[in-house]
Amino acid sequence: MASTARVTGTYGNVIRGGVFAAVEVSLIVSGVAGTSRDAKGIDQVIRTLSRHAYGTWVLALVAAGFLAFSISSVLEGRYREI
Repeated sequence: MASTARVTGTYGNVIRGGVFAAVEVSLIVSGVAGTSRDAKGIDQVIRTLSRHAYGTWVLALVAAGFLAFSISSVLEGRYREI
């Protein structure tokens, strides 16, 4: 049980970090370019990913990662000792 929760949590956190990194890159690019219209939120980053040829697969991986993160959060909340 512990190893499954650890793997699920690791995968979820990696995917979540990747999405946040993509948002951060768009913010840095818009800051360097000096145009605020280049800044993107999470929804726009995911929409941009979906437009690529490999977009369906990337969206499936991101969805699985968010699901894994939520499962690991529920498991942590249930079994963590304070």
